[in-house]
Amino acid sequence: MPDPPEVLLRRNEFDAGLPELVGTHPDYRRRGLVKEQFEVLHRWSEERGHLMQAIAGIPYYYRRFGYEMAVGMGEGRRVYVQDVPGKREDEGSAGSYTLRPATASDAGFLSDLHRRGRERYLLTASRGEGLWRYEVAGRDPESDESMQISIVENKAGNPAGYVCHMRGLRKGTLEVASYELANGVSWLEVNPFVLRELVKIGHEQAPGEKKLASLTFALGEHHPIYEAIPEPPLYRVDRRDHYSFYVRVPDLPGFLRHIAPVLEKRLAASVAAGHTGKLEVSFYGGGLRLELERGRLSKVNDWSPTVADEGDAAFPDLTFLQLLFGYRFLEELERAFADCRPGRGDARVLLEALFPGRPSDLWPVC
Repeated sequence: MPDPPEVLLRRNEFDAGLPELVGTHPDYRRRGLVKEQFEVLHRWSEERGHLMQAIAGIPYYYRRFGYEMAVGMGEGRRVYVQDVPGKREDEGSAGSYTLRPATASDAGFLSDLHRRGRERYLLTASRGEGLWRYEVAGRDPESDESMQISIVENKAGNPAGYVCHMRGLRKGTLEVASYELANGVSWLEVNPFVLRELVKIGHEQAPGEKKLASLTFALGEHHPIYEAIPEPPLYRVDRRDHYSFYVRVPDLPGFLRHIAPVLEKRLAASVAAGHTGKLEVSFYGGGLRLELERGRLSKVNDWSPTVADEGDAAFPDLTFLQLLFGYRFLEELERAFADCRPGRGDARVLLEALFPGRPSDLWPVC
């Protein structure tokens, strides 16, 4: 298992494991080998102090090893080539931008700009200069994960942003994996130029008689470009393209204690600021007991429901992780799972204050 970057949960950093890539030779399948592999991987992860693991995997499979789909991936928007506007006469300064291939010397700029962009999200992965140098100059260009990283420069030759897109087309679309602009640079001004450049690149990379049909911005559910381009011509990607990261949290009470400053900050900004009380959350086979003292998370411990005490709320299996990582609102879980009991009165108010829905942006290292 490679050492992935640190994960950030709204200004609270911790180490996480990334068990990629997982595979078994056909002759050894259905004999429990992957289960054995995961036991070893999870032991290594624990030894390294990882508080969680995440993996982008095939449907259902990783639920067998304690994972739940709880962090969004594959969300994005699409713009069709015919809707990309040409250059207007009054565009002026937008035409003064240029796009050039990034080099290893741009790693510092890329890292700083990506770090600023992470502030928009609940859960993100840090990417230092070393990882950016690897993305720019270390990957095999023939790799499926290799990206073309370009720097947007202004008229003075200063970097104004960057855009990363996959090499080659996939189902007639050029996929953009990351796009950021520096502080003080207008998305309204730069977008027309970047869109036209991406269309030009897509046409050049279209194989044989196939043509570029669209640009896909796989930038999550929320991104500045979605605000800068009206809808239409910006469309949501097909629901079939949406997916989720599997995540595993081996020590849920310990994880909540680690992110207590984040939870307390949320509570302080809510109607439950300064609250004292308890919250018992059932997972049917087990559960959690959270104790609050004047707005501070004083204790988090394992707890088990009984016939006499079913707790304040209940979440089947690992669905609580969807709430924890902002993937689903409390109301969404209530609608989706008949045996989800999201609590009433104070309990519901506390759950909504502590675990609001927020977008995340994990960028795995493969």
